[in-house]
Amino acid sequence: PFGYPGRFIDAAVSRLSRHGLLAVTATDTSALAGSQQAACMRKYWSSPLRGPLMHEVGLRILICFVQLQGARYDKALRPVFSYSKDHYMRAFFRCEKGKQRVDKLLSETGFISYCPECCSVSSFNSLESLAEGSTKTKGSETEGICDQSLNSCNCRGKKAFAGRLWLGKLWDRELIKGMIKMLSGVQGSIKGSNQSGSEDKDKKSSTIWDRGLKQFLELLLAESGVNTTGFYDMHAFCRAHSIQPLPKIETVITRLKKAGFRAARTHFSPIGIRSDAGVEEIMEVITSTRQQ
Repeated sequence: PFGYPGRFIDAAVSRLSRHGLLAVTATDTSALAGSQQAACMRKYWSSPLRGPLMHEVGLRILICFVQLQGARYDKALRPVFSYSKDHYMRAFFRCEKGKQRVDKLLSETGFISYCPECCSVSSFNSLESLAEGSTKTKGSETEGICDQSLNSCNCRGKKAFAGRLWLGKLWDRELIKGMIKMLSGVQGSIKGSNQSGSEDKDKKSSTIWDRGLKQFLELLLAESGVNTTGFYDMHAFCRAHSIQPLPKIETVITRLKKAGFRAARTHFSPIGIRSDAGVEEIMEVITSTRQQ
């Protein structure tokens, strides 16, 4: 649909069978990405986040919204393939039935905080857990650079909050691997087809399209290996920490992996790095890179 998909979701979810698949697309990205916060609250029952993480946050808000609709029918809708591209967001869900499965799924929803002054990201399941000081910061199981107060960060920056949203995995890695394998088979059959002149132009455009799709799937496959909520926008990170010149993204990713962290590019931003390293670890890697 063009715009808000909410008017169709209840009917779709109510008829969804066990192990069935549901695809939901939203093109009202101004609401999900934080340009119109009131619209997001009204339509998706969630507060968005304007800034470097806005597209990932918007996608996670959309996922949570669909999951809450499914919960009313005791259906656990777990995302298996999700992405934000061009001017739309799309998520594919696999349906499992049962109250316990729904409860487990909803335990993976919550809120995130983002500090624009140091670029740290924290996730937590409820506002009560944040108030009690039990936040989970990216890069650590229990703590990170952010302190335990509601609004302020150790760097003295003011945190921004978003949610309720999905905090779990966005992709099923095995599914993406299967898609890449299937696409490779299609490309092989195209190469082996006849070479008639009338089909050359169509074949060339199809090959270019397939190549772009494969590159996109390979990017998602690499990103799916780093299970974090949020990523680091390197331009925002270097600006926040007064780092000049900007390091090469591939160099930072390589050195993070050598340091024992998981790291990959993200499809949400061409200048983003998804990693389970904390802010301080990222700083150490960049500093060591500049010294060499």
